[in-house]
Amino acid sequence: FKTETKRRFKLFESLVIWAQHPVNRIRVRTNLAIISLLAVFTGAMLTLGLMGIKHFINKDSPLSQTQFTKVRLDPNKSEEFLGRPKSLTISFNSLKALIKFLRFSYQSYLASPRFYWEGLVQVFMGHEIWMNSVVVSFMGVIVLGFWISIYLIARDELGPWYYWWTHCVNVNLILDDGPHPAA
Repeated sequence: FKTETKRRFKLFESLVIWAQHPVNRIRVRTNLAIISLLAVFTGAMLTLGLMGIKHFINKDSPLSQTQFTKVRLDPNKSEEFLGRPKSLTISFNSLKALIKFLRFSYQSYLASPRFYWEGLVQVFMGHEIWMNSVVVSFMGVIVLGFWISIYLIARDELGPWYYWWTHCVNVNLILDDGPHPAA
């Protein structure tokens, strides 16, 4: 037999009917409550992140004082302080000050090799860049998690609806008006 299928409900009409069913109504309300709470908490975390960026790049903040390198006296000179070689920890607040210190130390080393570098010079220059990168990455993870949660909620809610909508059809039988065989 020839048949013709037609969807029983239009798109918006099917969404309204789906949402009016008692079980689906509870699920829709619960999911909307979850989405609104996620939005509030995501907004709060992003606000804290933006406030954190302002705090971390503040020049007066103790978090912005970063130690860069250690210089100690030559061990061949057997100078010790409390049983250990004398060491000096130096903090730099700008790249210009670090470069000036490195030039001075290198020139001093050439003049008399009294100082030497202990290990590698650890340069954590641009703490603003590092802190901004960390906080922005954290905020990106928060936003990504928010959108993944929204996607999963929408998929779990719209998947069953779409299956119902596409399978809720009217089937019409098409009769052929041609000659009928004699019985």
